[in-house]
Amino acid sequence: MLEINFQIRNIELLPKTKDYIIERINKFDKLLVGYENLTVSIVKISNSKVKNNFYEMDITLKMPHAFIKVEEKGTNINTLIDNLLE
Repeated sequence: MLEINFQIRNIELLPKTKDYIIERINKFDKLLVGYENLTVSIVKISNSKVKNNFYEMDITLKMPHAFIKVEEKGTNINTLIDNLLE
C-alpha cells in the first residue's frame, strides 16, 4: 500500500472521497516501486463568476531519478482523479 500525502486547501475532504482517491492510486502500487514521495493536492478555486465549485488537483510523484507531476481542473473531484490517472 502506498503512502499518500494530502494537501487540501479551501475545502474539507470527505472520508468517502479520500478513500476513493487512495483506492484509485493504490492500483499502481506495483509500478511505483522505490518512490520517495507521493502527494495529492486539491484546491478549491474561488471565483464569483463561477456558480459551481471549481477545483484544481495535481498529483506529484518523486522517484530517485524522476519527477512526475500531473494537473487537472474541473468541478468534480472523482472525475478529476480518474482523468489524472489515465
